[in-house]
Amino acid sequence: MNIKILYNSYKGNTEFIAKCIGNKLGIAPSNISLKDIIPVKEFVSLINENSLEKRKERLILNNELQIENDTEMLFIGTPVWAHVPSPEVQGLLLNYLPNNVPIAVFYCHGGKPEGIIEEIEKMAPDNPIISSCDFRSPLMYYKNDSAKRAEKWAEETISLL
Repeated sequence: MNIKILYNSYKGNTEFIAKCIGNKLGIAPSNISLKDIIPVKEFVSLINENSLEKRKERLILNNELQIENDTEMLFIGTPVWAHVPSPEVQGLLLNYLPNNVPIAVFYCHGGKPEGIIEEIEKMAPDNPIISSCDFRSPLMYYKNDSAKRAEKWAEETISLL
């Protein structure tokens, strides 16, 4: 199977979950980053303008990211920033996804992740979300339980293909 794990992490939580999934499936996860650092104030302005076109223009990834057309599924991991994915994951969703590749979303947060899936659906309307899993600060709370849950979720998710 041609499956990729792409993620962005700030405090290590999303990276931890990506590595748990990768270890279980035998896939090396890839951390994505932006070509240019975007100040928080500018990012908030991009979100408040609610213009996906402006975000698409500004959120260009640093990585030479290639997602082949024969990719069967993508696991995409993001920290939650005020109910939206990180700028890096927004750049991925807006600029780099081939159409019709199913995605499985995992996200880490400190409290209120409401709206994250809806935001991802807006940014990747041609990519069905086949599964999602949320993790509340996995490095701070229930690290072992979070690892087991991530592994189980990954197995269940690939069985959907």
